[in-house]
Amino acid sequence: MVLQRKGTTGEALRRATLNEVASSIVTGHNIEQLMRNLGFLRPDGRLTMAAVLLFAKSAQRWLPTMTAKCICFVGDHVGGTQFRDKVSEELMEGNLLHQFETIMSFFTRNLRNIQVDANFNSKGRLEIPYDTLLEFTVNACVHRSLNLNAPIRVFIFDDRVEIHSPGTLPNGLQVEDVMAGTSMPRNRFLFDNAIHLLPYTGAGSGIQRALAQGVNVQFNNNEQLREFLIVIQRPNIDGNHQIGKSNYQNAGTPIDSNHQAGESNHQVEEGNHQKLERVKLTKLQEDIRNFCSVPRTSQEIMDRIGITNQSKNRRRHIGVLIEMGILQLTIPENPRAKNQKYIRRR
Repeated sequence: MVLQRKGTTGEALRRATLNEVASSIVTGHNIEQLMRNLGFLRPDGRLTMAAVLLFAKSAQRWLPTMTAKCICFVGDHVGGTQFRDKVSEELMEGNLLHQFETIMSFFTRNLRNIQVDANFNSKGRLEIPYDTLLEFTVNACVHRSLNLNAPIRVFIFDDRVEIHSPGTLPNGLQVEDVMAGTSMPRNRFLFDNAIHLLPYTGAGSGIQRALAQGVNVQFNNNEQLREFLIVIQRPNIDGNHQIGKSNYQNAGTPIDSNHQAGESNHQVEEGNHQKLERVKLTKLQEDIRNFCSVPRTSQEIMDRIGITNQSKNRRRHIGVLIEMGILQLTIPENPRAKNQKYIRRR
């Protein structure tokens, strides 16, 4: 709003230096003064860990473990060597908002949609309510410990979903307190600024909203492993707690991490593509998908949607569609190739 009133928008904003933007917000300030006032900088002039997580384009360049690991396993054991989906480190790289969006995309493409109406053509709903997953994911992102060199871990098994957040509950909180709606931030700066970046209120009502969806969930404040664990049971199908291959028809042949080659690997890709195409796309994502009916460069795609060709925009608008299986690279063996283009999967 301040920048709009002073006319620092559009092309003027793109041409402005950071110090000019800072001065537009607070007269006479440069970017360093403004960032100090907002608590983004430490006394030695370096960005705080929370500021890097919130705003850095490539947060993992400075904080390599401040990321998330997302794996969809075949079976019910974390020691399994077969998986249906795994988010690469490159696709997860980014700030807190990008990590949150990537985790939610991982959920929506790997969990089943359940038909809730008698009408065959009616829209189904996610087997674990989307709002529940949203609340638990936001809490993992916002309340994770920044003092532990460990990533958030999100696992999907045949019978359950697990969200491992580094660090136990802060300041003596117990599981019962969290379930009752008590909110006590671990990092005040991250807590105060996350509400401007994530769908997060900070009022302590998120867990209660998630529980109101009627999910079967357990919380474990594990002092020994120094993590807070959320386990959400997946609904049974025909009384069978194991989903298995017959109930994962659209996931293709399970991926064996020791035998990923040849025809079977092609079948996995095709099966995953069929499943991912059913993910509900936004109008913008549909436009990008249709635009890429022929190979397009990242610049062409960014020009199409009217934004700058920056890495954060490429991750948000191209990387997510690649991860969803909607787009593919024309030079997959070299993702950073100068002549790289993107095309819709057939």
